[in-house]
Parts: sequence; C-alpha cells; structure tokens
Amino acid sequence: MSPATVRLALFASLALNVFAIGFAATLFLRPAPAALLNPDPIVLGEKVAAMLPEPARGQLLLRLEAINPVMMERLAVYSDALAETATLLEADTIDSAALTTAIAEARSARADIGEQLTTAFVATVAELPPEVRRQLVRRFFAR
Repeated sequence: MSPATVRLALFASLALNVFAIGFAATLFLRPAPAALLNPDPIVLGEKVAAMLPEPARGQLLLRLEAINPVMMERLAVYSDALAETATLLEADTIDSAALTTAIAEARSARADIGEQLTTAFVATVAELPPEVRRQLVRRFFAR
C-alpha cells in the first residue's frame, strides 16, 4: 500500500471512530424525551410561583395545593385517554369513532387542567399591585 492510501485509510478510520463515539455519547448524554403520559402541571405551577414575589408566591402555592386533588384526577383521565389513543393507533384497523373520542377526552382533561392553573394564577396576580404586575410582564416576556 502506498503511504497516501495508508494516510487516507487512517483518516477515514479516525473520522468513523469520532462519529461513532460522538453518536454513542449523544445517546447517553441527551436528556430523555418528556414523558407524554406523565405531564406534571403542578411543577409548571410551581415554576410560575417561583417567579412571583412574596406573598404572591406563597399564595399561588397554597392555591395549587388546594386544587391538587382535582388536578391529579384530571391528570389520570388525561393519561388514560392518551394510553387509549396509543392502543387504538396500534390496532390493525383504525376505529375512527373511538380514536376521535379518546383524543377528545384527552383534550378535555388537558383543558380542565389548564383552566385550574389559570384560575389559580389569575386569582393570585389579581391581588398584586399594578407595578408588581408590570414587573412580572417584563420578567415573563423579557422586555
């Protein structure tokens, strides 16, 4: 083999090894995808609460705690509807009516969860003075 061929083979081997190592590292280091069947709306509410000044932070957390049983019930319905959707999608033939019903049930439960969070947030920020609300807008939307 000529020296040029050996260099080319070594370079190609090095490139393949770098690619393989990079690919393997990506598989191990990449964060796991968000679990579609296990969303946690309470965590979302807590993240929003963390952005609020006291006493609004504590008030929102109390409101979230108060609605937690309803949220967990709706979250269970949502997860069940998504699981049913997945089962229907895996079937050999599509039952369009059942699939539509399962998706509608998931959407309804998700909307209920959103409504609960919205109600808790609005009740909390309604008690804040206008200047604090303006500061929140700038913070939320990086103005």
